[in-house]
Amino acid sequence: MYILDGIKRYSPNVFFPFIYTVANTGARRGEVVNLLREDIDFATGLIHLRQTKNGEDRSIRISQNLTQVLKDHLATHTSDYAFPNEKGEMLGRSQIQKTIVKFQKHFPLEKEWGLHALRHSFAYNYLKKGGEMYQLQAVLGHKHIQVTVDLYGQLKAQDVENVSPYES
Repeated sequence: MYILDGIKRYSPNVFFPFIYTVANTGARRGEVVNLLREDIDFATGLIHLRQTKNGEDRSIRISQNLTQVLKDHLATHTSDYAFPNEKGEMLGRSQIQKTIVKFQKHFPLEKEWGLHALRHSFAYNYLKKGGEMYQLQAVLGHKHIQVTVDLYGQLKAQDVENVSPYES
């Protein structure tokens, strides 16, 4: 993904791990900002998201690549927050937005994007690779399946890479 490659060059130690986590979990900005070190459980391979938009906590399984990015990142600081600012405090919304704007000036794309676009990209690609709508609902933390269907139900049959349930 071009955005991730660019952000890794632009801010490898602070914003790359943050944005990589958003892109690879489909979590909302606030859910990742609120992550504490203790919310990442490498033994079970889960990130525990608390204080979510719908008011319910949820856990998301993390990939091997994300596990390594998180382990490397957590080794760089001692803050209780998984993604602290330079002072070890929670990243602020304005700091994130200013960094994204600066990054976009250095790495312009054809269209504007924000962190929520990474959530949509995650969802689209999840379904494109054969993921199920009810599973996606659970991962994204939508309280009702209709929200997930309304947002991502427009995926077309030709967008699915391998429709055969008999081939991997």
